[in-house]
Amino acid sequence: MSNNYESSLQKLTSQDMGIIVSGSEHIIVCNWTEVCPNGGLPTIGPWREKLCVHGEGKPMIPLENPRDTDNIRSELPEMIPVKVYDINDALPKLLSDAGSKGAMVYKVECYGLKAKIIAPVAWQK
Repeated sequence: MSNNYESSLQKLTSQDMGIIVSGSEHIIVCNWTEVCPNGGLPTIGPWREKLCVHGEGKPMIPLENPRDTDNIRSELPEMIPVKVYDINDALPKLLSDAGSKGAMVYKVECYGLKAKIIAPVAWQK
C-alpha cells in the first residue's frame, strides 16, 4: 500500500467523476471535481437535497491498494433501502451499458470518514 496521500479524488483517480460508497447504505454518483474542488469527500446533506463536503483540504489516506474490478455492481452495497444521490441518473445506465468495462476501486479515509471510491472505466476521459 502506498504512503502517498492525495489531496483530492481527482488526483487519486485521475477522473473527474465516479461513485462514492459511504458506509453500507449511501451511494453518491457525482462529479467530485465540481463538488470538492479543494479536496475532501462528498457526503449526502442532512435533507438529501444536496451534497456536502467532508474533510475539505484534508488528505485522502489509502486503506488498501487500488484494484480493478470487472463487476461494478458487486462493489455496491446490497442493503435495501440504499440511499442514492444520483442527480443525473447515471448509475442505472452505467450498470446496464458500461458496467462490463469495469472500474478501479479505492478504499480511503478522509478526516475520519471511510469510503469506497469506484472510478468506472467508461467515465475516464
